[in-house]
Amino acid sequence: MHQRFLQITLSTVLIGISLIVVSCMGIASIQQANRKSYNTQLQTSMNEYWLEMRNRMGTDREALQIMAEYMQGKSSEEFRDFAMDLQDAR
Repeated sequence: MHQRFLQITLSTVLIGISLIVVSCMGIASIQQANRKSYNTQLQTSMNEYWLEMRNRMGTDREALQIMAEYMQGKSSEEFRDFAMDLQDAR
């Protein structure tokens, strides 16, 4: 009977340790998946931000080119009037 009790106790301890090891492996796996997901999401956000900034810069550059062409050959008074009109439009 003593040997049977020892076998049951040892089996229970081994099963408990196995469950702990499997749980730790599962937690580590979930943490790794979360890190990968976060990194992917961060990279996607950075790419979207970069594209948005590139598009804005292109649009701003085009607007500046149009304004430069419009202002070419204008007098300083016409330039001041244009600048004031732009400020009023804001």
